[in-house]
Amino acid sequence: MSSGNLLLSTMILLTVQLGASELGVIYNYDGDLTYNSFDAELNRRGIDYLFDSLTGTPVGTVTYSLASGTEIMNYPSRVASTWGWRKTPDLKNEKIAVRVEKARKLIDSGEDMYRYAAESCRERGMKFIPSLRINDWHFVGAPEKSFLCGKFALEHLGDYSIGAGGGSSPLAGYPEAKNLPDFARQEVRDFRLAQIAEALERYGDVSDGFELDFSRSYVFFAAGRAKENAPLLTDFVRRVRELVDAESTKQGRAFTLIARVPPTVRSCHFSGIEIEKWVEEKLVDVIVPSLLMTLYNDMPVEEFVRLAGPSGVRVYAGLYPRSGNWRWPFSTASRAENYRRPPVGEADLPLICGALANYWGQGADGIYAYNFGVPRNADDYAVLRAMGSLHALNGLPKDFALTPDYWLESENTFLPSKALPCEIESGKPVHFTLPAYEDPRSSRAKLLFRGFRLGFAGVSPESKMELKLNGITVFKGALSVGGVATSGRPSRQRAHAPAPEFYWQRVLPARAVLTGGEEKIELTLVTPDGSPATLCELILAFRYENSTAYLYRDE
Repeated sequence: MSSGNLLLSTMILLTVQLGASELGVIYNYDGDLTYNSFDAELNRRGIDYLFDSLTGTPVGTVTYSLASGTEIMNYPSRVASTWGWRKTPDLKNEKIAVRVEKARKLIDSGEDMYRYAAESCRERGMKFIPSLRINDWHFVGAPEKSFLCGKFALEHLGDYSIGAGGGSSPLAGYPEAKNLPDFARQEVRDFRLAQIAEALERYGDVSDGFELDFSRSYVFFAAGRAKENAPLLTDFVRRVRELVDAESTKQGRAFTLIARVPPTVRSCHFSGIEIEKWVEEKLVDVIVPSLLMTLYNDMPVEEFVRLAGPSGVRVYAGLYPRSGNWRWPFSTASRAENYRRPPVGEADLPLICGALANYWGQGADGIYAYNFGVPRNADDYAVLRAMGSLHALNGLPKDFALTPDYWLESENTFLPSKALPCEIESGKPVHFTLPAYEDPRSSRAKLLFRGFRLGFAGVSPESKMELKLNGITVFKGALSVGGVATSGRPSRQRAHAPAPEFYWQRVLPARAVLTGGEEKIELTLVTPDGSPATLCELILAFRYENSTAYLYRDE
């Protein structure tokens, strides 16, 4: 290769790297601090604190909700409703009433805290991108009673909603979703476009793009009508692209259009999102596959990367701090006392780092943090730092898990099918593929532990198990060897999957071979009475030496 071609190749590589990193970690904020005090100055301090707390972290871009829900705008809108536009029965709840009144009084007094947030963010060197949840469903259970239902949705329940004309919710078990506006109606699409146009006109001078949040929620059409109406949603995005490009030209700087979408290509199709066309036409600059509300440990980011690669559309993996199931934090020492406290539903640092390693390993261009709130302690900052790059994960603890639970249980709708919980017939092998993009040999840290933890319900210590990893038997014997019963119970039942009643844990033997990617697991369980059991949790854990002292042992 000539020196000229080498220089050109180097410049192209640098351009790609810079293009992928210019946004940094994208941090979504739901706007809860926008009107958090009756005192305007105290309110501004709260907003400043949010952005001060992100300064010095890998966060380079903040996407900030324009509305609470979709139609209760966080600024004095001429197009849509804003706080306190009507009195609702749920204002009898004191917390809701105070929240509404704070926002209403500040907006009525002429305060625009949304603009202040944009200015505060950009003053601290971060990009600011207004975000709109395209069809948020917080109000759908009781539209007439909810303070989060806007005038447009309320007045048109009978003619523009999914349920109008006999349409039904596409989500099994959630019939109330029929109260969402139906994007098959031109009037609905035009109303959303008017909201977006107003936001761009009002805040274009302090913005760096726009975000279309199709993940909160994923419902836009009646059951069975998504495929036929999908081109309407594509045309909607095309028109938003035109609005964003026009504002970019007006402001004289590049604007980024982001779309949060369902977590698999199949899920996109279910919702009426022609993701292939969006990418092919480059209608958006960044796509963010995201699960609803909970961490998706084994999200297939790679299928979006393959799809988006030729067009140059970037793929950011959506990350949540919640774990949908009840779990106990992993400990290398398997003791009964570890499981006497109630399990938790939050994702800890190892579980998040395992997901991050999988996202980077599949080729994600970056990480998108959702529902992380305002960082307050050292653990929050450790998680933020871990999002920065693949290198930032070096030496950090990782739990690679099969996702055991979702916030909603609507599998085979917009949610992909899960491997867990899995009922296991006695004596019949079951197979799993566990994404675990980790190669301890390339780590600069010293590996202390590498092994499995399995969580069961309906087993006894006398049950026999054979566990194979990539075709090699790594354990064969009774669950009593490495097993311990749990005694702490969940304080409230939110998760759909059962909490494990029994954990089995084991260090992987030296003969175990890991691929550093998609690990193949075969499990055969034989119960004493031949009854089936349930596998509730499967993780492959890595723990490293925290100190670097061992690096200097030869001094």
